[in-house]
Parts: sequence; C-alpha cells; structure tokens
Amino acid sequence: MPETTNLDSCRRQVEYRTLLSIMCLRGNPGVATLLECLKSLPSDLVMRDMAAVRNEVGTVAEHIGWLHRDEDGYEVRKEPRNYGQKEIIAIGLIGGPAMYRQI
Repeated sequence: MPETTNLDSCRRQVEYRTLLSIMCLRGNPGVATLLECLKSLPSDLVMRDMAAVRNEVGTVAEHIGWLHRDEDGYEVRKEPRNYGQKEIIAIGLIGGPAMYRQI
C-alpha cells in the first residue's frame, strides 16, 4: 500500500472542508445560489469580484447590492494560501473557478 504524502493529506482536508461548506438549501442537496452563498458570509468581509471587468472590490453587503441575477451551482470554500499557513474564503462554481475571493 503506497504511503500518503503530506500533499495528499492536505488535498483531502481541503476537499472535506469544501464539502462541509456546501449549503443544502431549497431541496437540492449541495446546490446553493450565489445570493445564498454571499448571505452566509459576514457582511463586512471584503471580497473581490473576479468575474467583473474592473475587478470590483467591496464588502459582501455591497456585492449583494450589485448582484443583478442569481444562479444555482455555487459553493463557499476555503482556499489555502502560503503553503497552507493561511486560508481565504472564496465563492465559486461547484468544481469550477472562484468568482469572489477574500482580500
């Protein structure tokens, strides 16, 4: 049996945290809307909209006000930075890229 490396262990921990952070609302297990994900975070958390043309920076409350349409298929996850010494909060498509990232 091959030994698990530290990197494999870190990946499993990140995947587990990601699965724990997926919200199960509206009867579809594991599927949340972008608005639901934003509302689950503290309103004073500063985030960058990665999909905006100008990389809009603002608080979660401001991003909720700027949101034009709501879509399914998003999750709140923690992304490791600096080789796992720091974690930031991100909202993105399930299994896809981050749309909002903490600054």
